[in-house]
Amino acid sequence: KRQVHGNAEMMEKNRQLDELVDAYKEKLEEAEKQMKASSKEKSDVKTAKLQAEIERLRNECTNYKKELEQKKKDMEEIYENSTVIKNKLNKQLVELENEVKNKECVIMSKEGEITNLKSAMAEDKAMAFSLTEENT
Repeated sequence: KRQVHGNAEMMEKNRQLDELVDAYKEKLEEAEKQMKASSKEKSDVKTAKLQAEIERLRNECTNYKKELEQKKKDMEEIYENSTVIKNKLNKQLVELENEVKNKECVIMSKEGEITNLKSAMAEDKAMAFSLTEENT
């Protein structure tokens, strides 16, 4: 349960990171448009600020991409681990089912023995009764 919850949580975080990356891409594109739109007469200070903003956004975008890749790797590892656990549990389940079937066969065999013993006892009683009848 914890792994399934962890997977859902990881997927939600990945989705949120994807949204952040998209938002930063939009901001980056907007900053680039603003820079292109600004005429050469505008001050070098404004251009420098825009370039700094673009660089900062690129760095943030790169960091988010790295984090996203790491989260994806973590998710794959969790999935692989859960698959191994699932396979082990399935194997144990099959082993237990076989053990139950074997025990049921033993029970049926013992019940058959009991039925045979009861029949033999009934025959012995009948024979003993018949011998008693003959002697009287």
